[in-house]
Amino acid sequence: MNARVVPTAVHGAVDYVLAPALVAAPDLLRLDGSRSSALAPRIAGAGAAVYSALTDYELGLRRVIPMRVHLLLDAGTGVAVAAAPWLLGSARNGVRHWLPHAAVGAAELALAATTKLRPAQTRRERALAAARRAAPNALSSRPAAIGVALAGAAVIGAVAYAGRRHLWRGVALAADAVEEVADAIEDAADAVEDAAEDVADAARARAGDARDDD
Repeated sequence: MNARVVPTAVHGAVDYVLAPALVAAPDLLRLDGSRSSALAPRIAGAGAAVYSALTDYELGLRRVIPMRVHLLLDAGTGVAVAAAPWLLGSARNGVRHWLPHAAVGAAELALAATTKLRPAQTRRERALAAARRAAPNALSSRPAAIGVALAGAAVIGAVAYAGRRHLWRGVALAADAVEEVADAIEDAADAVEDAAEDVADAARARAGDARDDD
């Protein structure tokens, strides 16, 4: 059973609430008198605010830190905060000097263990992924159709641009353009190039006839 059920967007929202809360916790819990008790949550909160803003999830400002690394940092922060009262000696001052640290540490570890490793894809990202998967299949299965479609589009553009008087000259230019495009189409280059050459030869001949008529 997959224990990672918390969406990264929810995790990000918790991050942006927890980070300032950790910085403010020593004042709220009246731990200012014990510097060792106040130091750990403040450092943890400031650090969490920085790496959360740089994490590759929905609420990241500069998405450069992978989610896996973020969760490892969360787990390390949780262990450090929970252990700090005992390592720094402030636990002997009473329950309120170690219980909040232990609770925050446990929460950080639990969240790190249950958060999904990748942010959900947006509609645009899903559409781009589908297009990338479909493009190679389309190119490999119907190269001739692609060549014909490109040639037709180029001819129509040439007619609109040059007008009837220079129709065949425009067709010749369009065929040359199709020939160049064909070189860049992976898996379909040969079929497109042959079609373009045939169109180019016919167009040049007609263009020559048109010039003779003029």
